[in-house]
Amino acid sequence: MEEIKKDKEEADKKAAKVAEKKAARAPDREKLLTLADRIDLLALPTCKDSEAVKIAADAKILLGKISKHIRDSAKKMDQE
Repeated sequence: MEEIKKDKEEADKKAAKVAEKKAARAPDREKLLTLADRIDLLALPTCKDSEAVKIAADAKILLGKISKHIRDSAKKMDQE
């Protein structure tokens, strides 16, 4: 009986620590999600030269990947 009580107390302490970490990370998570939003809203220049158009298109793709990476990583913060 005493062992069950001790196990429950340990589980409660562990759960409280996890919740505390999650709460402490919330402001950072929000900052990261805001950064991803800002990257998504970046206006790329309208270019006329075909090489410049290709560079801008590639940059748009890469920025999308960066934004996705930030979002995925921020979501993982909640799972830890």
